[in-house]
Amino acid sequence: MGFNQSWAADAGALVVFASVASLDGQPMPWATYDTGQAAAHFTVQAHAAGLHTHQMGGFDRAAVGEAFGFGDDLAAVTVMAVGALGDITAAPEALRERELAPRTRRPIAESIVLDA
Repeated sequence: MGFNQSWAADAGALVVFASVASLDGQPMPWATYDTGQAAAHFTVQAHAAGLHTHQMGGFDRAAVGEAFGFGDDLAAVTVMAVGALGDITAAPEALRERELAPRTRRPIAESIVLDA
């Protein structure tokens, strides 16, 4: 959806990570967490193999579920693009500007509590 449409179709592959909400009528409360762990480890392995990844939350979950025949208990959590980096000069101007813009991150001191 949105911005992701400008580049995701050029990825080597789009991988859907899905979780099972319940099994045999029993809720699976850790399923989404476990799916996130699987996606994180997939990213590490892809990078070790020289590939690049980009996780996306901006996608149509209902459309993905319908396309892959997900039942009521299976839900897409994230979609990850994986592959080699493309040629930035071939990208649309808006994407090129965003990718080449300086990156800023919140200082780590704003994300952790130092008092115990």
